[in-house]
Amino acid sequence: MKILKAILSVVALLLVIWQITVRFTGDDGARADKLLAQKKYPEAMVIYKELAQKGNAAAAYDVGVMYAKGEGVPVDQAEAVTWYRMGADNGDADAMFNLGVYYDNGNGVAQSDQEAFNWYTKAANRKDQSAMLNLGVMYSTGQGIKSDPVEAEKWYILAGDRGKKNKGVLDAILTPEQRAEAEKRAREWKPQT
Repeated sequence: MKILKAILSVVALLLVIWQITVRFTGDDGARADKLLAQKKYPEAMVIYKELAQKGNAAAAYDVGVMYAKGEGVPVDQAEAVTWYRMGADNGDADAMFNLGVYYDNGNGVAQSDQEAFNWYTKAANRKDQSAMLNLGVMYSTGQGIKSDPVEAEKWYILAGDRGKKNKGVLDAILTPEQRAEAEKRAREWKPQT
């Protein structure tokens, strides 16, 4: 009986701690998400910006998306880049990926294959499959990096379902040994942080 009371006390304490944590860290973000879903863009933007200024990477990414889409503000790709960079600098993989896309296409920034490659690599190191796919394309085509079909195949494998379509492009090029090497590289790959 004493053990049961002790367990219940610990559970009650953990629930109180969880409620306090959610109240002070999750409420504003959840409220902003709800406002965004309701298309109350100005209110959502205020909350996201406040959270982003406090170092919330996901909120910075959300502000970037709002500028990119023109949700409650005029479309401003350069401003989107500013917020994506803030999110990326604070560790948001989606923001890193979007910066890669922006540099890849010269959207809101000067086009730079090298910058695109750098941002895709950072996002891939956070296990972003879209970034992995884009790295595969870059290695496959030699865009911004020396062409390397084995390395391309590795990234297509790591991209999972997203890489299946592109993976077949290399079937006619890779030898069985190269394919085995790509599979080995994919198995041994570990994110670099």
